[in-house]
Amino acid sequence: MACARQLKRCSYRIFSFDSVNPSQWDDFSAHTDKLCHISPNIFAFWHVNRMCEYLHTNIIASANAVLPARTVSNDHTPRLPKDLETLLQHYRFLNRILHSI
Repeated sequence: MACARQLKRCSYRIFSFDSVNPSQWDDFSAHTDKLCHISPNIFAFWHVNRMCEYLHTNIIASANAVLPARTVSNDHTPRLPKDLETLLQHYRFLNRILHSI
């Protein structure tokens, strides 16, 4: 994990909405309703940001549990080691200064 983070590799969960059938949408809806257990009267007094965070969390939890998804990731690998890249930047900077004199 540390190596992947150092190489700036990221993975994302992508939901396959095109392949969802009506029964899965019904399961998703039921699961979301089950997770949202706050009364509408209490929910109405919350700040807008708190409402959005609450809904977002429950919708994502339902989607992860019910909807088909796949994980995609990039495979970014730097061309040069970080130390060498820093050294080259310093070299180019000093070279520009020398040529400007």
